[in-house]
Amino acid sequence: MNINKIVTKLKEEDQDFEFYPTTDLMIDKINQDLQYGSILDIGCGSGQTLMKLKASPKYGIEKSQILLDHTNPDIIKSGKTKAEICRSFEIPRSTLNDSLKRIEF
Repeated sequence: MNINKIVTKLKEEDQDFEFYPTTDLMIDKINQDLQYGSILDIGCGSGQTLMKLKASPKYGIEKSQILLDHTNPDIIKSGKTKAEICRSFEIPRSTLNDSLKRIEF
């Protein structure tokens, strides 16, 4: 499905949350600064940006089921709710709540 059809479907399904474009310059800078093997992208969308990063394994969190359905299969999908994320990373929900106080799901 092309990007225009995905965006139309997101709007129709009221899953058009927020969009922050990532430039190649930003990706290059992140790749220069990466020091660890794995990376987590919160709000990964379809995973296009995450796939450009040299880290591995790649984990993605996305609350839009439409975008999750189009996420690259090489990305480990970690859920879209707090409970799913806790199960994915085997962490107590209270720890996640403390860490994510400013992020809305």
